[in-house]
Amino acid sequence: MCRERVAKDHEAFMRKRLMEAAESRTSNKLTGRSIAEYRQVIPCLKDSEGRKVTSRLGMEAAIKEYYERLFHSPMTTAPSRLLTQRFEDTLPFTPSEVRHAGELMPSGKCSGEDKLVAENVRACVHPLYVALAKRFTRYVEESRVPTAWKTSNTVLSHKKGDKEDLGNYRPISLLLVLYNVFTRCLLARIRRTLEEAQPVE
Repeated sequence: MCRERVAKDHEAFMRKRLMEAAESRTSNKLTGRSIAEYRQVIPCLKDSEGRKVTSRLGMEAAIKEYYERLFHSPMTTAPSRLLTQRFEDTLPFTPSEVRHAGELMPSGKCSGEDKLVAENVRACVHPLYVALAKRFTRYVEESRVPTAWKTSNTVLSHKKGDKEDLGNYRPISLLLVLYNVFTRCLLARIRRTLEEAQPVE
């Protein structure tokens, strides 16, 4: 009897939260994740020597070692020649470019460290787009971005096979949403420049 009441109460709670999300036009997918009854946890992993590791710290060390070894390149690359183009000749970003970049971002994705999602950017008012456009322009002029943009949260998604084998997981990097907006603005500029440079056929 008590278990049935708890199940009904939880069902009513979930329905209420989903209705609130629909009425406020927020992501149903994100809301569903936030009220999920459980989250998938990796109980055990094998380290580089094939030994099973069950402690959280041990698994974090095994994951770190695995991906450092996977992405490490033994080849040394010569430093690339710095671009000499004058940034004074580059037009500043406009608020409409920033807004358009935000509109192109997919909905229902997980947030990064800043806890922002694409829906938050699309809900911005014009003055914030103006501020972001000025900030993005400054980053290009200074050839520098915030240090926080250089880090990300990585989530492991199991593909198939043995769940204890790290080779069967796909790493997904959760970047900051403003970094994604900035790179979309840059990509749009680069794409436009390349298209203008194409010969007329």
